Amino acid sequence: MAEELHYRIIQGLAEAEGTGPEDLESCLYEYTDIDALTKLYQQGCVNPTVTLEIRDHEVTVTDEGDVRVDGKLRTLSCGG
Repeated sequence: MAEELHYRIIQGLAEAEGTGPEDLESCLYEYTDIDALTKLYQQGCVNPTVTLEIRDHEVTVTDEGDVRVDGKLRTLSCGG
């Protein structure tokens, strides 16, 4: 789930900004510790919902690992 979560956040932000994911890869680390965020979701006993402000977008990762950017559910596309 670690890389998938990372890519879903990047892909969701890219869709919201109308750009490619490669343009946002490094910026994610300026706004959050993605490794720490991933660890929260890898621990079976912790089911958080986390909301972050990233580049003027509200990014929410639900307790089930769903990623929403500005309220819109973002899914990982094939090849992502």
